[in-house]
Amino acid sequence: EELVPFIRKDCEGTEQRFAACGASLGGYDALNAVSKHPELFDRMVGMSGTYILERRMNGHWDHNFYYNSPVHFLPQLGYDTEQYKNLQKCLFVLARGSGPYEATNYIERVAAVMKDRSIPHRVEIWGKDADHDWPTWRTMLPLFLSKLV
Repeated sequence: EELVPFIRKDCEGTEQRFAACGASLGGYDALNAVSKHPELFDRMVGMSGTYILERRMNGHWDHNFYYNSPVHFLPQLGYDTEQYKNLQKCLFVLARGSGPYEATNYIERVAAVMKDRSIPHRVEIWGKDADHDWPTWRTMLPLFLSKLV
């Protein structure tokens, strides 16, 4: 309600949809933003995303958590909703390295939900020298953004 109108105004009133990108917890933020608002976004790049938050919630579960956890709310989203129809027009790039601290099950779980729901996505797995760290993400992001155009 604040950020998108600000960006639109700053970009001379553009009405185009946006891309959301992030690394680690920012990957979760990008996934959540696009999943909840595909009418505003049409691309997402998540790098080494921390997409699964249950272990950080200490057993807490409520509607706030549910509706901010795409792996939980996307499987229940109706096929006839505008949100689902707009998700069909999006592309999600889920990338990770193979080095230390990469949570392989996070990307696999998100990709499985997207596959089950026929949401366009691509999984990118980089080699063992691609650590969960900024040097990897600085290399990844420009390559993925160039492929999204």
